[in-house]
Parts: sequence; C-alpha cells; structure tokens
Amino acid sequence: MRRGLFVWRPDRRHLELTIEARARPLFGEVAQSRLNALARAMSATAEVRFGE
Repeated sequence: MRRGLFVWRPDRRHLELTIEARARPLFGEVAQSRLNALARAMSATAEVRFGE
C-alpha cells in the first residue's frame, strides 16, 4: 500500500512529492518548509501534489 511518492527529475532539477488526499492535514507549513529547504540545497524546484 503506497501512501505517497517522491520523485527526483534531474533533467528539470525538480522534486515532486505526491501524497494521498487524506494526508493533506498532516502536510503543514513545517513539512512544506522542509521540502523547500531540500529543494534549495539541491538547486531545484519543489512541488506537492495531492492524489485521491
């Protein structure tokens, strides 16, 4: 059972996190800040998507 997916796209220098919609309340400001910090450290962009 997969709850989420984390993908690194090196050609676009892009991090993509997809998590199921019911986890949205758990993904708050702190989690977003940590993801953005990771992306900055990698000179990349970051995106969060919520699935079904």
